[in-house]
Amino acid sequence: MRGCLSVLFVALGLVLLAAWFGGPTLARAVVERSLDGAGFVAADRSVTVSADPALEILAGHADRVTIHASMATVRDLTAARLVLTLSDVDLIAGRFSRIDGQLDDVVIRSADGSSVRASSLTLRGPAGAATTTVHIDKTVVEALLGEAIRRQTGLSVSGLTLGEPDRIRFTAGLTISGRFALGPDGSLVIAATSGDTRFTVFQPNPDLRLTSAAVSGGQLIMTGTIDLTDLLR
Repeated sequence: MRGCLSVLFVALGLVLLAAWFGGPTLARAVVERSLDGAGFVAADRSVTVSADPALEILAGHADRVTIHASMATVRDLTAARLVLTLSDVDLIAGRFSRIDGQLDDVVIRSADGSSVRASSLTLRGPAGAATTTVHIDKTVVEALLGEAIRRQTGLSVSGLTLGEPDRIRFTAGLTISGRFALGPDGSLVIAATSGDTRFTVFQPNPDLRLTSAAVSGGQLIMTGTIDLTDLLR
């Protein structure tokens, strides 16, 4: 009997060792394959999977999956650098409950096929509706507005200034004062403070739903939510 118990304890110990050392490696391979299936591409990418207790990984569950990548494309976002942490991850079904992280030097593709460059984009919250904060430099705002005005009037833009909480002033034939606002379709617009003149400067894809636009620290700050539930497949 003692011999059988000894064998049992040794076998259990071997299972625990396999879970402790081999589980994260196996889980990492599963996540890497899921990211590839979702179209996540990067010049360099690393994945860390953790669970407490480690045996949960063998059951297909991880507490956290952390992704570091450079020159990465995720859906309509391309970032020079990113760090993302997925929480409460079902490794088998490719589901997770929460995402937190930041993307730096980001190109956001818009609904009309154009793109917008942001200095950073942060994510916080549930996978299906993570709170998103986008920081856009003044020079990018000027380029966006210039393109919109050239398209609508043929005029060029100069002398652009930004002011808190949501103000913008520029010259396009004449000096115009306006404010950032959101259109009925969720697009970012600049509305003149006098008259009904409005210029649409950014139309995000449906996954990114803008809720506000403001000026802070000389930058345009857009907030909204984004659906990243299919980041894993």
